[in-house]
Amino acid sequence: MQVETLARSLVDVRPLKALATQKLAEGSILRRVLLSELDSMPATDFLAKTSTWLAILREETAP
Repeated sequence: MQVETLARSLVDVRPLKALATQKLAEGSILRRVLLSELDSMPATDFLAKTSTWLAILREETAP
């Protein structure tokens, strides 16, 4: 997929938000961050944010 096509593609974030609501504690920072996102975003933005979301998840689940 070319960068231009990827930039125009939208990702539906609602399934991720539903998963966050089901699986993450109410006090979870990641849950609050994900639920604050728009319901869809450009694929490039989604990909850029994934590393941050994973870092937060790792911090929250670290022993």
